[in-house]
Amino acid sequence: MVDEITIMVTAVILAVGVMMFSARPISWFVNRHPTVKVLALSLVLLIGVSLVGDGPPPVNFNKVLHRPVEPTRVTGHLPY
Repeated sequence: MVDEITIMVTAVILAVGVMMFSARPISWFVNRHPTVKVLALSLVLLIGVSLVGDGPPPVNFNKVLHRPVEPTRVTGHLPY
């Protein structure tokens, strides 16, 4: 990234300042326009689906499905 820690600290402080300065006008605009609120929620949903899809690989179901089935699971007489 960067060798100078002061550049990173300055960038973070500047970004937080911009977010604090622009939070009120953006929230005012979003509250006055419900379509923008729906658009923002759909963007958050899209990001969430993307993060879940990019997560760990799926389980190998071959090991799970090809194991012997116990008789109690087939008949369902005994609780477990």
